[in-house]
Amino acid sequence: MKETGKKDIFIFLAAIVMIGATFAGGVFYLKIQARSSDLLASLTAVAQPQSLTTGIVTGAAAAGTGSAVSSSDQEIPPAPLTMPYSLAGQGDVMARKYWPKGWGQLSLAGGVLTLTAATDTNGASTFLSGASSWTNYAVSADADRLSGGWFDIAARVAGNTQDLVYCDFGPQATAIIERVNGVDTQVAWVGSSGGATAPTGMGVNYGMDVYGNSVACLVSGKEIVGASVSDGEESAGGIGFIAWNQLPGTSQVRINEISVTPLARNSMEIPFPPPPPAPAVAVAIPATTTAVPAAAPVAAPSEATGTPVSTALALPYLETNFAGDANWKVDWGKMTVDTSGSIEMAAGKNNTGGTILLLNSQSWTNYTFDTAVDWAQGETFGLLARYRDSQNYTECYFDETDPGDVKMELFQYVDGEQTVLETGYLADYQPPHGSFIDASIQVVGGYGTCILDNYQISNKLAGTYEIYAPSGGIGFTMYDPTPDTSALTIKSVSVNPAD
Repeated sequence: MKETGKKDIFIFLAAIVMIGATFAGGVFYLKIQARSSDLLASLTAVAQPQSLTTGIVTGAAAAGTGSAVSSSDQEIPPAPLTMPYSLAGQGDVMARKYWPKGWGQLSLAGGVLTLTAATDTNGASTFLSGASSWTNYAVSADADRLSGGWFDIAARVAGNTQDLVYCDFGPQATAIIERVNGVDTQVAWVGSSGGATAPTGMGVNYGMDVYGNSVACLVSGKEIVGASVSDGEESAGGIGFIAWNQLPGTSQVRINEISVTPLARNSMEIPFPPPPPAPAVAVAIPATTTAVPAAAPVAAPSEATGTPVSTALALPYLETNFAGDANWKVDWGKMTVDTSGSIEMAAGKNNTGGTILLLNSQSWTNYTFDTAVDWAQGETFGLLARYRDSQNYTECYFDETDPGDVKMELFQYVDGEQTVLETGYLADYQPPHGSFIDASIQVVGGYGTCILDNYQISNKLAGTYEIYAPSGGIGFTMYDPTPDTSALTIKSVSVNPAD
């Protein structure tokens, strides 16, 4: 009986140990499972921004019916991509390896990429992997802006998104913004008063072109705004998309197709010098924009402009006191030099404007003409470049179309025929009449750039036409339909070679 009792006790104790071990093992297994669930939750949590090395949420997971792609799938960088690129041609399985979630929530299913803000984030983003070597290209995205205010296309993305340039399509304006070392700078902006606000809604084609240091934002193939950027750290890099709104959890954009095609300079140029342009005006703004009457041509040269060229002026040219500079001559209107050495342009009693020209600058070819002016009175003023005669020249034209709103226009006259090369609008700019502002025109080869207080337009990526005249001088012009109204004060002029 004692031995039997001992055996019974031993069997009982052994059973307890086995049960305890099983229980402990079960607890350990449950802890491991809980830890895995936490990890999965961290990968799919809509409230947490994800790094570029984590997985993305598939279409099923985003809806709560599937699982996230494991972060291990992204540990090995995907192979470099080549252009042309198409999201539809890549397929969902491969595309998920190249489009990681950056912020907010991302789904990719059926060849459709959807960005959705989390409940506590203002938006969502994704940046294409494997495209760091891309330089000059055109991005096209067919998108449905389901909710929220802004949709951005980024290009030249580098440095873990610290260096890039992007087109910011918003409800009141479209802007070009450059990011260098994590700092964003707006380089061009077009407001709604110009009729160039990007449309919202379904089935809109948004685009972005980058070539060299030139950037253009497009809607339905038409350029809204273009500008030159610094061409710094973001000279090469891939693309990305951002959805954003001021109110958290309210932004969503569905991108139905993405394509990227390379841009080659020789595909955008016409042989130089080109044939005379067609009579039609090529304006790089949406077709719905109301046409604006052509600027008044520069008046025919007076006897002052017929003065024989004695000594050609060399570059660089700098003038801050015009009292002793006999090269500036009146072509139309009135010109005087005040006691501070500044040029005072006035229309005169029976004139609607005025023009002055710098003699002995006809041989200049590629240059940047900078000036500080007081746009004192009048509807428009302009900077002339490549001026050969009253029928052949290039102009940056600044027109206060409504109080506070300014239209910028780059155009040329060839044998008296005007061609608009690029147009931009500044809403609520409020030109500071009575104080000096900076304005510039740059001509390099067939391309021109207009700048007003750092707002830029350029024909480098716009349309077909380029500047015809290979060389010519500089000047100023102004206009107002009411006689004896226009007035412009010129404080300084600086002209430097450009390439």
